[in-house]
Amino acid sequence: MRGRVEMINPLKGFIAVKTENNDYSVVEVIDSYFPELGAIVLGALDELGGETLKCLDDQIEFEVFIQDIYSDYTNAKRMLSMY
Repeated sequence: MRGRVEMINPLKGFIAVKTENNDYSVVEVIDSYFPELGAIVLGALDELGGETLKCLDDQIEFEVFIQDIYSDYTNAKRMLSMY
């Protein structure tokens, strides 16, 4: 599944990715690589737990833990601010 990084909280290591389905996956980045706002990522954004995503902008794969899927904008924003 493809998505675009719409929100970031680099201090806490979280991003919210807007998916092809127009909902959000809230992702904890557990790698040293951190995608930029607007980056296009590819991976299992509709599955909870540990995953490997790929940033299509620079072809870098990075490890994440997907915390929430099928979220709306308000909930994704709340989750990024609370962690």
